[in-house]
Amino acid sequence: MNIPNVKDWGDYENDYDMKDAFEHFNGISIDEAKALFRIDPFTSINDLSFMPEVPFRYYMLAFKGYIEDCKFEDGEAYSSTARFLKTIERKLEKKPQDIEPIMEELLPTIKFVANNQERFETGSYSFGNYMERYLVITQLYQTIKKA
Repeated sequence: MNIPNVKDWGDYENDYDMKDAFEHFNGISIDEAKALFRIDPFTSINDLSFMPEVPFRYYMLAFKGYIEDCKFEDGEAYSSTARFLKTIERKLEKKPQDIEPIMEELLPTIKFVANNQERFETGSYSFGNYMERYLVITQLYQTIKKA
């Protein structure tokens, strides 16, 4: 997969949130994006919500790599992993065409996160039970695949 180009971002200049995402991510590699997730996970993860499909897919794989690296700043592991699952779940619910082409690449990491909730310093009281989120995600994905 190539780094998204300006054309892939579409009409980003007319959408404030998409323009922010463009300014943060445009032209950067997977490794550079993973560094952004480490430096400012809240903003970087939020930016994913406003990306068009091609940049979303590319930088979602960077987010996956950030999660797999497990190089979180203090207190960021639980927030980042919960938002990883939530981002996938929401995308499957609202714009499944954006995420469906990369789901097979995401599934092993989703399962790893779900099976290791304790490792990420959270209990089910904080962001819900990760295994329950995994089951919802896989059910949504199976429904989309059958459609």
